Amino acid sequence: MHDNRTMVKELHRAIDRAEFEPVFQPQVCARTGKLAGVEALVRWRHPRRGLLPPEAFMPLAAQLRIVPEIDRAVITQGQATLAHWHAAGIVLPKIGFNICADHLREPDLPALLDRLDFGATQVALELREASCLEATHLQSHLATLRDAGIALEIDDFGSGRAAIMSLMELRPSAIKIDRRVTETLKGEPGAEDLVRAIVSMAKTLGVTTLAEGVETQHQAETLRAMGCEILQGFWVAPPLDAAGLASFIQNREIPLLEA
Repeated sequence: MHDNRTMVKELHRAIDRAEFEPVFQPQVCARTGKLAGVEALVRWRHPRRGLLPPEAFMPLAAQLRIVPEIDRAVITQGQATLAHWHAAGIVLPKIGFNICADHLREPDLPALLDRLDFGATQVALELREASCLEATHLQSHLATLRDAGIALEIDDFGSGRAAIMSLMELRPSAIKIDRRVTETLKGEPGAEDLVRAIVSMAKTLGVTTLAEGVETQHQAETLRAMGCEILQGFWVAPPLDAAGLASFIQNREIPLLEA
């Protein structure tokens, strides 16, 4: 209880002191290996405990209902990093930001995204599958974002209970297959049939599929053969800071898959 009370105070201070920052995990085309975009993932640079992953603080942040403020900090800092890359001649095809359903309700979100200049980079907001049913009641908010050129993606697909009708109403540009589903491609019975069904459903709905948690060449090749378009995971690269991502883009060899 003492630790929780301490972290509550530290979380509020962290927002005021801009201690939340993004790291970036690359996403590549499954067919060509070319960079398709990045996902901006939050980290907390704690003054005593160092760089903390989201599982160390986001559950408590959700209880305190301050996740929208953390989302906003990551979006703002992500745009600043993007502008720095643009000045250096590095233009990303897409950048995705995780967002909670509560933040979708906030009227200042479209204005925030409109105020920030992302240049030629497509901005996508990633909504957890578990929030899909709630988000279907926010159609006017989603329409405003779509009109501003913002894409919507469903994150962690396969971990919740989103109905097909919810997907049809939300009209996402992409669904991201949960890493726990991708992990089953290591040999679990029926795993390939399950993933193939997800990819087939997405194609029927005209939605791009992106697989998270790709860790091996076998998983990458299997997903590519199934028609999954985008791959993300440690097989491609771990989450990188701004300098690490710039180096990754400039120096890496494209990991072409065998035909």
